[in-house]
Amino acid sequence: MEKKHIYIKQQNHTKLYILPKDQIVFESNLKEHNVPFYSDQDIQPFTDTGIRYFVLDSDRYKIDKLLKDKKIIASTETIPSYDYRDQKKIGTISIIVVSIVIILTLIILYL
Repeated sequence: MEKKHIYIKQQNHTKLYILPKDQIVFESNLKEHNVPFYSDQDIQPFTDTGIRYFVLDSDRYKIDKLLKDKKIIASTETIPSYDYRDQKKIGTISIIVVSIVIILTLIILYL
């Protein structure tokens, strides 16, 4: 966590919530592009909705580009966002499992 950038909270900033699965990619790209950020992950009670990051408003263009390029889903306090790609994977696996169960049931019935 970037404790040295706590000053961001006292300036014009934006709060972003990044899913825990994207945390490493997001932070490494922020550091690579020298974008200061502050995260208070250690005092967040729940991170299932995302890890809270504070970034300067002046860096919004860089961050927007980063999010688009790396296909990271970010949300704000007022606009929650979900990673529908995960839901699609779960739906696909569910359909495959149900299909296998139906096929096995039909095979057993006709034997």
